[in-house]
Amino acid sequence: MQKRAFELLLVIFFLAVVSALAILGVREIERETRRASGAALQTVLRTVEETLHLWAENRVRDAEALSSLPEVIEITEELLRLSRRRGILLNSNALRRSRGLVEGSVRSRGYLGFFIIAPDFTNLASMRNSNVGLHNVIAEQKRGFLARVFTGETVVVPAIISDVPHYDTGGTNRPLPPTMFVATPIRNSVGKVIAAFTIRLEPVLDFSAVTRLGRIGVSGETYAFGSDGILLSESRFNVQHRELGLIQDEQQSVLSIRVVDPGGNMTTGFVPKLPIEERPLTVMAQHAVAGEQGRNTDGYRDYRGVTVFGAWLWMRELGIGLTTEIDADEALQPYFFARNVVFASVAFAAVLSLLLAVYLMFVRSKAVADLKTAGLVLESRVSERTNDLFKINESLQEQIVERVRAEENIKH
Repeated sequence: MQKRAFELLLVIFFLAVVSALAILGVREIERETRRASGAALQTVLRTVEETLHLWAENRVRDAEALSSLPEVIEITEELLRLSRRRGILLNSNALRRSRGLVEGSVRSRGYLGFFIIAPDFTNLASMRNSNVGLHNVIAEQKRGFLARVFTGETVVVPAIISDVPHYDTGGTNRPLPPTMFVATPIRNSVGKVIAAFTIRLEPVLDFSAVTRLGRIGVSGETYAFGSDGILLSESRFNVQHRELGLIQDEQQSVLSIRVVDPGGNMTTGFVPKLPIEERPLTVMAQHAVAGEQGRNTDGYRDYRGVTVFGAWLWMRELGIGLTTEIDADEALQPYFFARNVVFASVAFAAVLSLLLAVYLMFVRSKAVADLKTAGLVLESRVSERTNDLFKINESLQEQIVERVRAEENIKH
């Protein structure tokens, strides 16, 4: 019995060692999966960042080329001499000339329009009559960016709410959608900044086309956001956003979603307790707006409350944060598969080993029992044979005694 217990303990010890090694192996697979996911996110993020740099450089180059045309400088000086009254500007020959000169170049490059802006932020010229002579929309929403232009900088203005409706590719009027600009100084013959020139971009079809390159897998997305956490590029989850009530049917995610932590997974039914304006920025956004770059593969909640892995950075020259994220469940799928295979194999081996050990113990016990039974049978048969021999011996002795007695009787 003690021997059997020892053998069983030996099998259990062996299985414990195998299980411990399997657990260590699975943990190493998890660490490697998380490390590889972080490296992949970082690579995608850097690729999108470089692409955005090239995208911005091309648009800056276009804006600077147009603003430096002698005809544009001449028209701007003429516009600056006019009254700021809308009627005078709209009826001016300088406005007609600016449109004739610039509109073709703007349209051919896929831009939506242009502005020539006075130092007091009045729109001197535009492709649309509706905003000529009014305070410029950039000055109203991103005044700091426009102020930098008058100090001599060329800037890319992140997405803001448009001052005029656009039309999408289907011809549907979308009231006050998001819009973007590249703004550059207009300098006179002595190099003095006399006005600002802007080209208008479409953030969903233009800027967001770059961030869409960073969509990996089923749930991965790359998006940009401002220092206030407002989304500046289109999300891939618009349908889900509408289902969750984050945006309305007619809204786009650009400028409509704030990258804040709802406190739980909204896709599984969690209802945030705090209003959106009181929710903290996500872990990623907090680091990014602080000017930090990094990555997180431990997992944190995104603006839907879904646990994600992410990498992020702050693009100082554009004044935006950029991140690449993927749902943790999707990123860890290789680990989950390997873990299940390893644990299933260990479980199968453990059950098989225990069954084999029990079977061997049973076979050995049966063999021992059979040997004991055979021994008892043998002992019984030996005893019987011995008794038979005793009986034969007694019979022989009696016969001898009788024979001796018979011989003695004859002699007498």
